[in-house]
Amino acid sequence: MENRNNALHYKMYKSGKSIVYAGLATTAALAGLVLANTNATAVHADTNAPQSAQVASTSATPAEIQAAQNNVNSASAALTSANANLSQAQAQYNQTASLNSGVAAVESAANANQQASDNVKSAVHSYNVAAANQVKAKTAQEEASQAVEQHSAAKNLNIWQAKVDGLKSQLDSANAALPAAQKNLSEAMTTMNAIHAQAQVATAEVEPLGEHLQALSKAVENADGYVATQAAQRAYDSYNKNVFTPANARRLSLIKSYKNAQKVVAGYQEEVNKLTAPLSEHVEGSIAQIQASMEYNQRQVNQYQKFLDDLAKANNALAEANAALATAKANRDNAFTAKTAAHNNEVSVRSDYNIPTGQGLTQLSDAAVAASAAYQSASDAANTDATYQAYKDAQTAVNAASDALKSAVNDQSDAQNSVKSAQVKVNSAQAALTSAADAVASATSGTPEYAEAIANQAKAAADLDAATGQLTDMQAWLADANSAVNWRTAALNDANTRLANATSAAQKTIDKLADLKSKMDAAQSKYQLNLKNFNDTKDLRAAIEAAQKNLDNAKANVQQAQAAYNQAVKTLNDLKNGGSTVTPDQPSNPDQPSNPSDNDQNNNGSTTDNDQNNNGSTTDNDQNNNGSTTSNGSSTTVNGSHAAVIAGNGTSNKVSFASTSASYAATYNEAAKSDSKVLPQTGSENSAAVVALGAVSAMFGLGLAAKKREF
Repeated sequence: MENRNNALHYKMYKSGKSIVYAGLATTAALAGLVLANTNATAVHADTNAPQSAQVASTSATPAEIQAAQNNVNSASAALTSANANLSQAQAQYNQTASLNSGVAAVESAANANQQASDNVKSAVHSYNVAAANQVKAKTAQEEASQAVEQHSAAKNLNIWQAKVDGLKSQLDSANAALPAAQKNLSEAMTTMNAIHAQAQVATAEVEPLGEHLQALSKAVENADGYVATQAAQRAYDSYNKNVFTPANARRLSLIKSYKNAQKVVAGYQEEVNKLTAPLSEHVEGSIAQIQASMEYNQRQVNQYQKFLDDLAKANNALAEANAALATAKANRDNAFTAKTAAHNNEVSVRSDYNIPTGQGLTQLSDAAVAASAAYQSASDAANTDATYQAYKDAQTAVNAASDALKSAVNDQSDAQNSVKSAQVKVNSAQAALTSAADAVASATSGTPEYAEAIANQAKAAADLDAATGQLTDMQAWLADANSAVNWRTAALNDANTRLANATSAAQKTIDKLADLKSKMDAAQSKYQLNLKNFNDTKDLRAAIEAAQKNLDNAKANVQQAQAAYNQAVKTLNDLKNGGSTVTPDQPSNPDQPSNPSDNDQNNNGSTTDNDQNNNGSTTDNDQNNNGSTTSNGSSTTVNGSHAAVIAGNGTSNKVSFASTSASYAATYNEAAKSDSKVLPQTGSENSAAVVALGAVSAMFGLGLAAKKREF
């Protein structure tokens, strides 16, 4: 039965596999057709045209076109406003630059005064640095001199050097004596060993002779009778005199020579040991001891020499620091003198050219002070008014109630966290108790394991009780904290109600104070604004720099507004032309400002092409600007678009602007030319049907594959 099923499955698999292959082949063929059709939809007539991003879409809806039109209107208004601001900034700059005929003189005097101030700062800084360096050099010299005084031996450096030289001579002598002593020791040991060998040989020879002599002595003792005794005695005496005594005398002589040789070796050994003794043994006259003494004294010589060298360097550094300080002091004095002269000259020049005084500024200052005094007086009076004071107290109460509620909420959060932590401990203790009970149940009664399990169970029960008690305490704390939050919330609501009532009762005083404060702020703002204008008039350089900055910002704003407007118009036209959006190769930005020509004379902030004294106008000699013109920062609308923008760069005494013309019409015509090079797309209607057919075929093939897997 199983084999039949396997065979059936294999047949179904083969059949399904063929169907899947057919479905996949159909899908691949249809995908190739779709890709080929897609690649043929963007054929350009001119292969040399710049590449542009092409995004095909359906026709734009009226709502999209209206939104694009609103965007164009908004961008147009922004561009108009930016051009107006540019014209105003240009006029302000021209007015500042031509404040009076004394601009150049005042500017020159102010620059000279500022430069003198900078020179004073630099000179004072240099003097301070030189003074600090002189103090450091003097301190270093005193320390070096004190070091020499504290080490009087430094003054007698020659004596210490003589000690080093003497020890070096001793070291040389000891190093020379050591080889001779070692040689003598070696020779003496050789001689001693030779004598010792001879003495051993002589001793070996005497021993049998002594034994024979002892035998002769016994023979004398054992002789029987006088004659025999005399004969034995004569034999003993003759042997002792002629044989034993000479041999023994030679042995004793060799032993004595050996002992003398030992003394000679010991003497040479002592000499060698003395010369080679390690430093730790502190042997006087040893090479190590002489070497250490010489090195110690050499270190002293080096240290004392360093003290003398440091003192010499410190003396030279102090002399240089004193000279530098004197030079810096002279430069500082000269800088102060020059600063005084430059300041007096600026005051004189401003007086000569009648620069406005601060009388008007003083009046505004008095008005600001009076407004501030009026507000302060009203504020003091309000503080004595019970109704207003009740309002302030109610406001304070609201703040206090709010802070108390925040504290209660924080306490509530802490209590909640503590309850969670205590609950975790209870759960852990409960689990431990359950585990201990299981251990008791699994242990055998009467065994040590059982007793230990019982003890663990008791401890786990105690831990659970403690954890449960702590959880109860934390829950009580949380209940109190919740009550406190509810109470504090009610208190804050009550305080807010009282504040609302107090505010209503004191509204007249509140409004009066707000009005007086508004007037005080306005008076102070007016004074600060006029103070700035006064300072601008008093300091023409700052005024020109501020005007230049405003002018540069206005130009940048116009450039941004122009680019935004060009993009908005292009987007609108693209939507009107069928919803095909074409990204231009490059954004339409005004040309970069050119630098002013050195040949322009007295043009006061304008650029002229071969023209003088045009006072801020801009002449464009480009004949191919597609009908757009710009002059004095204004804009001209051509077919609903703004023309190009004035761009340039102003300077303090001569401001020049480079005019540019880049109308939207030219930009749009260029985009239209690029669009015209795109051939119409034919066959896009068929591509959808082909894709659908391919998708159906693929789904059919995949469905059959799925059916195959069911078998």
